[in-house]
Amino acid sequence: MAQAGGEPAGGEVPRYYRLYAALRQKIIAGVWPPPRPLPTEAELAAFYGVSRVTVRRAMVLLEEQSLIWRQRGRGTFVNDAVLGGDDRSNFGGLLENINDFQLATTVQPIRFATLAADAEVARRLEVAGGSDVLQVVRVRHRPDGPISHITCYVRFPEAGSLDPDLLGNRPVLAALEAAGIRVDRVEQGLSAVNAEGEVAARLDVPVGTALVSMWRVVRDTVGRPVQFIRSLYRPDRYEYRVALSRHTGATPPRWVPLD
Repeated sequence: MAQAGGEPAGGEVPRYYRLYAALRQKIIAGVWPPPRPLPTEAELAAFYGVSRVTVRRAMVLLEEQSLIWRQRGRGTFVNDAVLGGDDRSNFGGLLENINDFQLATTVQPIRFATLAADAEVARRLEVAGGSDVLQVVRVRHRPDGPISHITCYVRFPEAGSLDPDLLGNRPVLAALEAAGIRVDRVEQGLSAVNAEGEVAARLDVPVGTALVSMWRVVRDTVGRPVQFIRSLYRPDRYEYRVALSRHTGATPPRWVPLD
């Protein structure tokens, strides 16, 4: 996470986001338990070898994730709920799970462009066929090679809040949240497909290789779909897990995802 002198590593991930990730890990580990405040912006800038502007941007992300709160004249403090084990944002911690996944990977941008929605994209985003949508195509890599090929579609006006130069290594969903777009419901499905053409080449697998296929629709607080994602994963480098709890109040009893 840091190079000599405490400076966050470079690369495609913006420096402020690497600082955010480093501070988030320390917060969750309980390095600054209340009522002890976090170091000041000047202290963090000196320790990590970054500018105070970088520190402020990292702090904004931490605050948007409800990890910290700030009080003028007193300092910045960790939210009690974080240390109480409630390290989740909306819809059962999905955003945090996505963030944790991206922290262990790097992203290769392929495309960031506005195009006309095809029939499936229009149906998923509930827009008219041919409507303008933003398409973001990226490949995520682990140290041992590519792991996933992700094609994301965002409807307008929400797409206007995204900037390819600022997106960096962040998931598109995290960038939307950081822009103030609140989401609280997700629908998704899993299947399997065979790798074809460009996807096979980008994932470094032979054409015809079986891939894990996931689709996801993310909705805002009024139920309006804002994002549709198609993700393809190499099964030798990716495992999908869900924790379930038995819900005895239903008839017959059934298993439901844990919050």
